[in-house]
Amino acid sequence: WGQGQGSSDEITALKYFVYILTPIWLINFIGTWYDIGVFPLGWLYWLYAFFVIAWAICVVVAGLRRVVQVPGDCALRAMRAIQLLLVI
Repeated sequence: WGQGQGSSDEITALKYFVYILTPIWLINFIGTWYDIGVFPLGWLYWLYAFFVIAWAICVVVAGLRRVVQVPGDCALRAMRAIQLLLVI
């Protein structure tokens, strides 16, 4: 089972930590500082909010591969259609 290589579960857990949990922690950290008034952001907060929403959409669209795992052209087309609807 490949003793020298990381298993698929380990890689999936690491990707989840790096691409999902860490950004959520940073988003919450900055949002908390904004809420308690540590630093005023003004219009930068709206730019920050836009990037948070864009990141969330990208994560959902990329994560659809895990939801739609049926092989074949029909499943691929269905996944692309769902991704398109989410972006619109």
